[in-house]
Amino acid sequence: MFKYVLSGLFLALTITAARAESPQLLCLQSQSTVEETKCLSKELDKSKAVLSEYLKAAQAQIDRQNAGKPQLAAVQNEWEKYRFDQCQNVYDYLEAGTYRYRAGLECEIEATRSRTHEIWSAYMRTFGTSEPIRPEP
Repeated sequence: MFKYVLSGLFLALTITAARAESPQLLCLQSQSTVEETKCLSKELDKSKAVLSEYLKAAQAQIDRQNAGKPQLAAVQNEWEKYRFDQCQNVYDYLEAGTYRYRAGLECEIEATRSRTHEIWSAYMRTFGTSEPIRPEP
């Protein structure tokens, strides 16, 4: 019986931890749209900083292994244009209400986190038994 209680507790903690990472659950304690927008903007800045670190580490890995080819900067610029357009579309779609601010920022946070994971998966995880260059984001 104790084993099942521990299993249930572990599952609940795992679900709670996973939900804590969701952009939809960020800044819920904000009291106004302005406060919420500031809070989500800070979260976006954090996500962008992590992405920047992973891009630098990935390019360094590429430089060591492939003489600097490919250059991630050009692709990253195109991806940033895509993120802007995609999240602007979300914002525009919800033009009638203040939820658009939250939805637009959630879109950017989620896209940035996803891009960070793509960079990690493509350039920094290892395909053998050694440790990845950086931890999985």
